[in-house]
Amino acid sequence: MLSETYVVLASLAALHALLLLWLRGGLKEPAPAPQAGPQPQVSSPQVSIIVAARNEAANLPHLLQALRAQDYPAERVEVVIADDCSEDNSLEILAQAARDWPGLQVVSITSPEPGWSPKKWALQQAVARSRGEWLLLTDADCRPGPTWLTTLARAFPEEGVGMVIGPAPLTWAGRQTIWRRALLLESNSMDALAAAGLGRGLALTCTGRNLALRRETFDAVGGYTDIARFISGDDDLMLHKVAATGKWRIRFQRAPECAVPSPQPASARQFIAQRSRFASKGRAYFSIGTAPFFRLALVLLFLGNLAGAAGLALFVYGAGWHWLAIPAAGILAEGLLIGPYLKQIGQPFPPLTFILTGFIYPWYVVLFGIIGSLIPLHWKGRTTGVTIQ
Repeated sequence: MLSETYVVLASLAALHALLLLWLRGGLKEPAPAPQAGPQPQVSSPQVSIIVAARNEAANLPHLLQALRAQDYPAERVEVVIADDCSEDNSLEILAQAARDWPGLQVVSITSPEPGWSPKKWALQQAVARSRGEWLLLTDADCRPGPTWLTTLARAFPEEGVGMVIGPAPLTWAGRQTIWRRALLLESNSMDALAAAGLGRGLALTCTGRNLALRRETFDAVGGYTDIARFISGDDDLMLHKVAATGKWRIRFQRAPECAVPSPQPASARQFIAQRSRFASKGRAYFSIGTAPFFRLALVLLFLGNLAGAAGLALFVYGAGWHWLAIPAAGILAEGLLIGPYLKQIGQPFPPLTFILTGFIYPWYVVLFGIIGSLIPLHWKGRTTGVTIQ
């Protein structure tokens, strides 16, 4: 006879799997067909590409090259980069580039405003200097391809669209170990969750590496002002602010031509720092007026992974093969969600990597979900708490 513990964990795993399978239906809308070449100027609104950069001297030349290579009409694009108190020669690189590129503005931040997360303050100042109808956000270490802007912009004219999200895979140029393939798969799985959720009318997550906001939308929600104190969340906390208004549609542009790759953490220490920062905003989801169904889904996703981690631990402990069914249910449902998304963005499904990481992932979610709000955050030479006091 099955124990009460097994029944509880299996029930949580089943609810988690059913949620993922329900979300999978959000991917049924076909991704837009690729359209090569620049779009006519009449359908090309003025856009501002916004970047906050801190100690990015090694990455800025590559980013600037990628942004200048966009096939969007050059006269309709401006780039505004805020140097966030860099301690290297980032500001000098930007100043030199601005002398050769009239479309580039540089904002020098000497100190963040008290009570503001440094990155959000830098982004807020960059937006204040910009003029575009649409704001496109990316990071200094990203490498958008030449069709990024034109592909993302195809969603701009759609009625009621106030925010557009694109794929943001974490890639690695070196030897492709199973660890590196797992990080790529994990970043793609987060994008799949975001795309599927929006397809179901549910805002779940997004990444600031590939994000566009209508200026009217940004201004209407007050920019970053009411989320300024949170170290992380310039992307998905903004997503939930926009979703909470109920005024604008939010689109996920699944065309692979608008993917924005970004490098994976180079070391275990960088990985832990990055994921702790990502997880640090967990409590904020319950304090900024997010939708009740989102809160329920967030709790269910956490509890489902907790059940999977516990089931795997009991199986390893020797409690019996039947405990393995609990994490297996989540892995199967995740595969059914991620597989169609990978096909839509033109990436292969790696079965071995998926299965191996699938048994580790519940532990990853639980671990960072707990410690993300408890430990000090270390990022780019700064050490802070979860919020700015």
